[in-house]
Parts: sequence; structure tokens; C-alpha cells
Amino acid sequence: MFRVIAQHLRETGRDPGEFGWSLNDVDPIAAACCAVNAYMWGLGPRVLVACSDVLEQPHRHAQALEERAAAFTRRAALISAAKPLAMLHKLLPDVSGMETD
Repeated sequence: MFRVIAQHLRETGRDPGEFGWSLNDVDPIAAACCAVNAYMWGLGPRVLVACSDVLEQPHRHAQALEERAAAFTRRAALISAAKPLAMLHKLLPDVSGMETD
């Protein structure tokens, strides 16, 4: 269904990446497939994928938004920590081929 909607948007001159998409499935494997498909279908950066039973967990969407925000915060922190290390790595000589006693 999402692929068809994205294709229709493209055919009518609109970019699917300009829209928000919310994909959900009760099965974790199917939810993971939703994430892969969202990427393959070019749905853009505003995709939220959740794994839940919306009948039993009606507020799962809000929780998924919070989890995504926390993941983006963690990602930004890791990138900030990695950048100085990458720069340092470029400055240091390559010692991988040196012999040790």
C-alpha cells in the first residue's frame, strides 16, 4: 500500500520524502521489513516504524517517536565523539607494518 501511494505521489509530481510516514506491524520481522522497504521505496527521512499491536497499545506511536528521538540523540553523541578520533587517526603514522621486539 505504501509503495503504491509513493508511486502515485511521484506520478503526480510530488516527492514522497516531503510527507510523514508511519509504518507498524505486530511482528518484529515484518516491522524490520517495513523499515527496509521504506528505504527502498524512497519514502524519505520522515518515516516512523513501530512494532506493536495498536489495539493493545494505542499510544505506541508516541512511544516510538520518543524512542526515535533518543536514538537520534545517541547517534549525534557517537558521531561527535568519533570525529576527533578520526582526525587523530589521520594525523598519526601508520604503524601496522612495523615490527615489534
